[in-house]
Amino acid sequence: MIVKTENFAFQDSPEGFKMLELRKSLPAYKEKERLLAAIAWNQVIVISGETGCGKTTQLPQFILESEIVWPRGLL
Repeated sequence: MIVKTENFAFQDSPEGFKMLELRKSLPAYKEKERLLAAIAWNQVIVISGETGCGKTTQLPQFILESEIVWPRGLL
C-alpha cells in the first residue's frame, strides 16, 4: 500500500522526526490512545481543551495514522 509506505518513510526522515518531537510536546499527544479508544467505542464524542492543545491539528492526524495502520473498510 503506497500511502502506508510513504507515511512511514516520512516519519523516518529528519523532517518527520522533528515534526514528531513537536507533536509529542502538545497536550493532545499525551491523550492519543484514550482519544482513539473513545472514537472507536462511541458513536459521538465531544472533545474540549485549551487553545493550542492540538484538538484541531492533532486529532485528525491521529485518526489518519490509525486508519493507515489498520485500514478498516478495505476488505
